[in-house]
Amino acid sequence: MNKEYDFTNGIRGEFYRPNARLILPVYPGEEAIRRQMNPDQMRIPKIDAARRQLETALVLYFYAGDAVSLHTLVSAACGILSDLARARKAGPMLGESVCDLIKPERVAEFRRLVRNAQNFFKHADRDPDGSLAFNCAQSEFLLLDACLAYRRLTGERSPIFVAFEAWSAVTWARAFLTFPGMDCVDPAFLDRISRLGRQDFFKEILKVAHRWPPF
Repeated sequence: MNKEYDFTNGIRGEFYRPNARLILPVYPGEEAIRRQMNPDQMRIPKIDAARRQLETALVLYFYAGDAVSLHTLVSAACGILSDLARARKAGPMLGESVCDLIKPERVAEFRRLVRNAQNFFKHADRDPDGSLAFNCAQSEFLLLDACLAYRRLTGERSPIFVAFEAWSAVTWARAFLTFPGMDCVDPAFLDRISRLGRQDFFKEILKVAHRWPPF
């Protein structure tokens, strides 16, 4: 291409076509080409799979969705995050840390009890006619564990994860877990949001999630 062109003898509008339809060429990237060739296939990294499962579980939680689906999703996310944390030496999950306090001969039993609901919702080979007395509070612990593990692994603070961490800090986990940074939050604001229902709390916190102190 030349630096300059001489249009001295040019005619303005010579090639103008009022009804012309231009179709510009588009050069898709390699990933887009793969999707076109295989529209039903997606390439999903492990950490992204865990994030999707966890985000969906949190939406179910805040909007009173199905408890079984919620628990199944967060259990799957915890499984992936636990394996990734072990592979990347990012520290153990909370549930695994508790195992250090259990007598060695009872660790297997403890883990079986913790995973009882998860396995019940996935399998029916051993007890096809079985039923389960399910405590939904189990899911809350797993949700918080997964949110914290995801942040350790990625360094990211997703607003929806922050919302659940904040909810935990002012409601169910307030009595027995420490949340550093809570003293930086306006007490009047904390008192007001702690009285909100899940949906209203979720909507309120999303507005300030970027300013919520990390735990």
